[in-house]
Amino acid sequence: MNKVVVRKLEEREDAEVPNNKEVGYEKIGTPYGPPKVGECFLMATDRGYWTTSLVTEILSADTFKTKNSIYKIIPLIENELLSDPI
Repeated sequence: MNKVVVRKLEEREDAEVPNNKEVGYEKIGTPYGPPKVGECFLMATDRGYWTTSLVTEILSADTFKTKNSIYKIIPLIENELLSDPI
């Protein structure tokens, strides 16, 4: 799997660990696989590993809910293109 950006879209009202990461927080890495309900989403990063809390629901092909937050997975190339000045 290619590098992606995982962006926090929303914090759940019933978060187990509230205010852990602010909305808009982004992490770049290479996922070990797609998000799966009942497992943590895990990525290799330039500083080691990064993981979410347990995934509780898959909302769409690129969006998932954990015990604390809702995240979107964005292919890194798409993210770089969106932020490039025209």
